[in-house]
Amino acid sequence: MTITGDITTAGSGSVAITGGSGLIQLNSGALQTIGGGGGTGTITFTGGAVTALGTTVAVSRNLVMSSGAMTVNGTFQVNQGGGATGTSFVYGAGGTLIFNTTSSFSVGSTTFWPTSNGPPNVNVLGAGGITLTATRTVSGLFQTSATVTRGDRLTLNGTTQRNPGGSFADTPVYGPASTLVYNGAFTVGPEWTTGTIVSTGVPLNVTIQAGAGTVTESATNHTVPGNLLISSGTFALSASTGNLFVGGNWTDNGTFTANGRIVTPQRHRHADHRPDRRRGPSRSWP
Repeated sequence: MTITGDITTAGSGSVAITGGSGLIQLNSGALQTIGGGGGTGTITFTGGAVTALGTTVAVSRNLVMSSGAMTVNGTFQVNQGGGATGTSFVYGAGGTLIFNTTSSFSVGSTTFWPTSNGPPNVNVLGAGGITLTATRTVSGLFQTSATVTRGDRLTLNGTTQRNPGGSFADTPVYGPASTLVYNGAFTVGPEWTTGTIVSTGVPLNVTIQAGAGTVTESATNHTVPGNLLISSGTFALSASTGNLFVGGNWTDNGTFTANGRIVTPQRHRHADHRPDRRRGPSRSWP
C-alpha cells in the first residue's frame, strides 16, 4: 500500500491504516503530513510502514505503530502536538529526525528516537528546542536552531552544527571523529569548554563559518585537538582571558583576531605520556 498524499483527519475519531501483512509505503517525494485538520484522535498503522528517501513525513498528531515498525529512510518530522507510540522506529543509514515544535520537546522513552539504533541525523529546527531526560547518541549530523537542554546526555560522534538561534544549555560529550561547526555569529557557550582531550565539551575539530559575522571565544582556555578551519567570517579570542591550543592543522580563509591572547600548538604525547622527542620546533601562525 503506497500513500503519496497527506493523511488528514478533521474530527475527533481515530483512523486505522493497515497494510495487511505488507508494508505501508509513505512516498510523496517531498513533504507529507499526517494528522492535520485539527482533529484530536489517533492515527494507527498496522503492518508496519516505511518512508522513502527524499520524503519528509511530518506528524502533528499521535502516531501509533500497533504492529510492525516505522522504518525511516527519509525524514521523520515532529510538529507541535505530534508524537508516536508503539513499536520503536528503525532508521536507515541516511535517516533524519526533525523537531519542529514551538515548545521544548521532552526526549525520554520516545518511540521515534529509540535508545539504540536511533536516527543518524537530528535537526532541532523549531523554536521550542528539546529537553533530554535520557541519554542519546547521534552518529551523523546533529544541528540545532533552538535551545538544547540537558545536552550533557548527548554523545555526538559526527558533526555538531550550531545554527542561528541554536544553543546548548549543558555540555555534550564528543566522540573521537567529532567536528563542531559554528554556522553563524556566536559567543562560544557550553558546547565548547575547557579540556585538552576529545571528550565532554571538547570536539576533535572546530569549523568557523560565520559569514559576515564573528564567533567570539569565551573567557577561558580552549583546545582543538584536531584541525581548526576558519572558512568565513571572524574568529576572535576573548579580550579578557583565555588562550587557544591547536593540535592539528590551522586553515584560515577568514579573519583571526587574537585580542592579545596566545595561540599554542598542542603538544602530542605517546601512550606512555612521555614527550615525543621526534617533534620539530613548535609551529607558529601569523
